[in-house]
Amino acid sequence: MRKRFFASRYVPAFCFLATSVISAQETAPAKGGSIEIIRASEAEYVTVGEGDEGIFIMRGGIILRSGKTYLRAETVKMNTKTGEIFGEGRVSFESAESRLSGEKFYYDNNHNAGVVYSSKAAAEPFFLSGSVIKQVEANRYIARDAFFTTCDEKYPHYYFKAKKLWLYKN
Repeated sequence: MRKRFFASRYVPAFCFLATSVISAQETAPAKGGSIEIIRASEAEYVTVGEGDEGIFIMRGGIILRSGKTYLRAETVKMNTKTGEIFGEGRVSFESAESRLSGEKFYYDNNHNAGVVYSSKAAAEPFFLSGSVIKQVEANRYIARDAFFTTCDEKYPHYYFKAKKLWLYKN
């Protein structure tokens, strides 16, 4: 069964996930928190059979908010039962302290883990890029093919490169 509707400026939705891929900050809601749809050109809810499980699909200039973290993407798909969320197309996560961008992402709320592909991250004074940045726990990350610096120039004066880089918050 498909239910299609068009979202205008503000449509609140309560989902089974928290969307902070950047980190489990104090500003991010706990599991089962709410998510606000600030903007989406089109939204569709697809179910299989008569069950409760469904996929919520949003397209077109999406802006979502969870706590004080904003997610932007062109396409976002959320499984309302499992809490899994997928997105692609100019993906970015922004909070007051940090930002993360990439081509596409996956986040599993049940395991508090996610991955952003072709990613770039910034949390002043640190800058990081990698083919993949994974959140493996609330404050633990792994970056592959990583480029890390504290120089904010377009072409940094110094940097570290690594095939695999482990990052720990605090």
